[in-house]
Amino acid sequence: MALFSERLGFVKPREVLQIECANEELRMSIYNMVHRILGDYSRGSNAEAICKELWTMEWHNPVDTFPVYSDEFYQELRDWVFNGQWYVCYDLIEFVYNELNDLGALEPEPPNFGYGGCGWDVGDPKKDFQKDVNAVLEAEGSGYRFLGERIVPVSNELELASIEQSMSAESGLAGASAHIQHALELLAMRPDPDCLNSVKESISAAESAARRISPIKTGTLADAVESLRKTRGLHKSLAEAWKRMFGYTSDADGIRHGGEGEPVDLDPVFAKYMLVTCSAFVNYLAEEFGRDGQCACRAEE
Repeated sequence: MALFSERLGFVKPREVLQIECANEELRMSIYNMVHRILGDYSRGSNAEAICKELWTMEWHNPVDTFPVYSDEFYQELRDWVFNGQWYVCYDLIEFVYNELNDLGALEPEPPNFGYGGCGWDVGDPKKDFQKDVNAVLEAEGSGYRFLGERIVPVSNELELASIEQSMSAESGLAGASAHIQHALELLAMRPDPDCLNSVKESISAAESAARRISPIKTGTLADAVESLRKTRGLHKSLAEAWKRMFGYTSDADGIRHGGEGEPVDLDPVFAKYMLVTCSAFVNYLAEEFGRDGQCACRAEE
């Protein structure tokens, strides 16, 4: 529900997600979340070890200058989060996740690290970590989400769910899932995402899924889609739309198979579009035709 100031027009709702930027509210929420997860450290604690790793390995400070008292450390952390580039906020989230994971704090029934207060279910701390992070990012209008152990650009929850589903082992399309995972990793690279290769991996995921379910195991993606139309009852208009879209990415110089002209300059918006679109394509094939490749609909006459 919109607040009083938003309803009366004094404060405009955040209609545009924050992409390649982070306002003060977002930075504050990320800082507060990290502080809550780690808490104040004591000498020899695992929380201290994580903070010291950040101090030395990320900030490149001498180890003997590491603050004895946690409030001094958090002052430095606060300055870094609020005065750094927009992406340091997301670097911090990934860093804390990786450190917690390395210490075993994100395993089922993790040992007591003495910095509780997270309220995580001991049965699946990784899922709860992701849930906490994404709740903050969504609330503050961030254009990014924590997915697959990385921060990635995703605009809304429907897109997020589509990507997650295509990466799941439950899809029964392991090859396609691996390509989606790699596309996600390439898109998550900061500060310069590898958009070109991310698009290639997304298309490879679609191709892998189509070949897995189609009777033909060779040829182009368009060939596999046409085979699905003829043998599995895929609607003609839908098949033609997919063939044209995938044909564009294959024919455009340098996108799929590499051309001899100028390199294609793809932006994160297009790369994300292809990731979400190909994820949805994989999900559709998995659900409509099943893991075993059997059709759930009648073949076209």
